[in-house]
Amino acid sequence: MLLHPGTVHTERFYQHIDKFKDLKVSDAGAVTPSFSVEQMIATIDRVTLKDSGRFLLYDGTRLPW
Repeated sequence: MLLHPGTVHTERFYQHIDKFKDLKVSDAGAVTPSFSVEQMIATIDRVTLKDSGRFLLYDGTRLPW
């Protein structure tokens, strides 16, 4: 299973945000690093074999692959 941490508020994110203006990237919906990690750990604790090959967001939401 692949796990996406989501858009995370990091120093690096803000250093490069101007490069993505055309993609309309903003900090809306971004989460803190600690929130992302806590959610990923909780998701890892819940996955089973049926999740093999799935791409999941940090909170367990299934993402298109």
